[in-house]
Amino acid sequence: MDNQTPVAPSQQLPATPLPQKSYGHNWKKWLLIYLIIAAVLYSGIYYFFLNKQGTNPYSSVTTTVTTSPSPTPDPTANWKTYTNTYYGYTMKYPPSESLSSIGTDVKESETSLIKLENPDRGEDLEIDVINGPINTTLLQWVQNNFIRYYKNAKIVPMPIDSHEGYLIEYPIQAITKDSTTPHEILLKSVYLEKNKNTIIVVAQTNPDFPLNQILSTLKFLNPTDNWKTYINPIGTLSIQYPPGWTVTESHTLSNRVVDNPKEINTTTIWGKEGKIVIEWGSMGFGGGCNPKDHKMFSVKNKTMDICTDSKEYWSGISNGRKDDRITEIMANTSKPTENVSTQTIQTILATITFLDTSVTPTCTPRPACLDSEPRCMIPETSDMCPRTTPTATVGK
Repeated sequence: MDNQTPVAPSQQLPATPLPQKSYGHNWKKWLLIYLIIAAVLYSGIYYFFLNKQGTNPYSSVTTTVTTSPSPTPDPTANWKTYTNTYYGYTMKYPPSESLSSIGTDVKESETSLIKLENPDRGEDLEIDVINGPINTTLLQWVQNNFIRYYKNAKIVPMPIDSHEGYLIEYPIQAITKDSTTPHEILLKSVYLEKNKNTIIVVAQTNPDFPLNQILSTLKFLNPTDNWKTYINPIGTLSIQYPPGWTVTESHTLSNRVVDNPKEINTTTIWGKEGKIVIEWGSMGFGGGCNPKDHKMFSVKNKTMDICTDSKEYWSGISNGRKDDRITEIMANTSKPTENVSTQTIQTILATITFLDTSVTPTCTPRPACLDSEPRCMIPETSDMCPRTTPTATVGK
């Protein structure tokens, strides 16, 4: 034990601290990078599993594709066209129909009645024209001249081409091709007001005929589109007339005490179908009228009682004034037996517009010479306007 070498006590080395990693100010940047990587991975996994399940993550975003509808074929595209220049309308009809007229050749386009007929079925449609002043509304006229004969008729408004019209459905007893005994069928007619002097009637005579398709092609012509316009010198009247007509201005002896032969107070507008005479000033056509010829007549802006037989002559068309701006019109046909002359005159008269719409005085204008010195010898009448008292001017 004495020979043992003494062991020196172990020496304790001082602990050396481990080096620590310093992030300094870059730890925020690294954290942001880790978050971005995690988001990308998560999105990729999410999209992968949705596609695997057949779900589109962008299904909420829809794209609308607008397609234009296919145009509807026109069933009347290959139909024939009929134009009536005399009464001013045109329409189309099926090629299987034959068109005939009553009284005149269809080519003249002056007939008032035409028919559409089918070789197998017979008559399908009639179109008629009713002439003469319409003294009531179209509805009242239809009720008075049609509805009262068909108690079970139904009437509904049906304007066509901006013209007032009424569709009438009415039952009748008839024998048809499929039956040898009378039975009830329902027919339709349409009454259209072309103007205050003309009604066009489209009447179905076969209940199976496509009336509505015929009506969809019906158009009214304006015969005055290329007409000329005349306005008289004192500006009380405007009137249109056909291109082939002539206008002559002249002087007619007036009823005035002092007559100026250079004054224009008469206009004659004439053509092969007849003539229109316009006069203005202190005069008139005069003459009486057979009571049966008193009829209401309409121009563009006025309806009045005139004297006419509705075929050969018209008179008493006036602006109704009682002073020297009174304007009167008369007209007559050159060939009263021809419908074209009557229709032309009526169409011209319908274009009249009275431009002077000021209030008509209630007394006859007083001649100035009655209040001058020396006084004239014109007799003073009770209907003359009273003498105007001159207004004094201060300082003169």
